[in-house]
Amino acid sequence: MTKLADYFISGVWKDSSERITDVMLHTVNENNSFNMGAKTSELNAINFFEIKKNY
Repeated sequence: MTKLADYFISGVWKDSSERITDVMLHTVNENNSFNMGAKTSELNAINFFEIKKNY
């Protein structure tokens, strides 16, 4: 089976202005199931994906 994605976001936290502040980020395993996630800030998630995009 082809791996559909490397990462999955299952939760989103917003502030009182509806701006995203944090996400629950998971890695996806070879069976296309996601592993236990970690709550991370919106800025850290963006930086993480920007770095991954360049590799």
